[in-house]
Amino acid sequence: MEKISAVKKAGTAVILLGGLIILYISVDWRKSYNVISQADPYLIGAAVFVTLLRFIVWSLKWRRTISPLARIPLSKVFPVLMTGVFLNQITPGRDTGGEPVRAYYISRFTGIMKRQAIATIIIDKSANYIAISSYIGFAILFITRYLQVPPTIKILFEGVIILFLLAVVSAVYVKKNLAPPVIPTPVLRKIYFFGPLKKIRNRFHTYSAFEEYIMERVTEFLTTLRKLLSEKKNVRDNLLLSFFIWLLVFVKTWLIFQAFGENVSIFMVIAVEAISILLGIISFLPGGVGATEITMIALFRSAGISTEVATAVTIVSRGLFYAFSLGLGYLSLLYLKLMPEK
Repeated sequence: MEKISAVKKAGTAVILLGGLIILYISVDWRKSYNVISQADPYLIGAAVFVTLLRFIVWSLKWRRTISPLARIPLSKVFPVLMTGVFLNQITPGRDTGGEPVRAYYISRFTGIMKRQAIATIIIDKSANYIAISSYIGFAILFITRYLQVPPTIKILFEGVIILFLLAVVSAVYVKKNLAPPVIPTPVLRKIYFFGPLKKIRNRFHTYSAFEEYIMERVTEFLTTLRKLLSEKKNVRDNLLLSFFIWLLVFVKTWLIFQAFGENVSIFMVIAVEAISILLGIISFLPGGVGATEITMIALFRSAGISTEVATAVTIVSRGLFYAFSLGLGYLSLLYLKLMPEK
């Protein structure tokens, strides 16, 4: 399995490198720089504000999800969220590296258990994924109808829509049938007695103690999840705010087009950027870096935007995202490390 995973990662890296080389050769970077240098500074400033607003609204949304369990000020939620965003950008996979850290700091600031904090993160992320999946569904319909794409790509997009519908049905089923799972004893025994996991046996001197520990925490986690999902108004607001957060992402890119004097449709921006985000998600690269940018430029070009403008918009749009997720995220991590325990 490790060899297969390594081959997949190597294949992804080769494809990304090839795309970057093609992009470098096909783009006149001097013209792209000229486009950026002539941008309207007020509209670029508006794009910066919208980028910041996205993370503030996201923090408010997560804070509302936490509210049934504990009270926490926005001044603490915001740096915790940005720290998680930062770590997600620098670790392999998609949106995984920062979540344990988010759970740790929320547990530390509120006194709730880490497994309860993880439950709030899962609900927060689930709403975000439902929202972006809906935008991706719209994007697929828009692109297949208004842009010239090969039949094989259309079939691929239709497959994505089917998978999305299956995911929605599965989510509804899980929500209605959420109950503490019965983990088979043979599975737990294999984990407990697995040779390399000697530290587990040192901590739990008997298998019974280990089983009780695992089941207690799984049950508490699911109990918290059910409690949060029972807050209908919070769940509804969480989902609506998720749609608004992603809309802000698309508005930011649309504003950048306006700053460059390009009057493009917001629907086209949503379609292109949503598909680019999808490619970034399935690339399994840290933060989808590279895959998202290449796709954005290619799709904007296919929509009739000049290569120089498409490149300039992508550079500024993604640059703002990285400035906040990496720059402000790193500063947030340093800030949290300096904060006293109490």
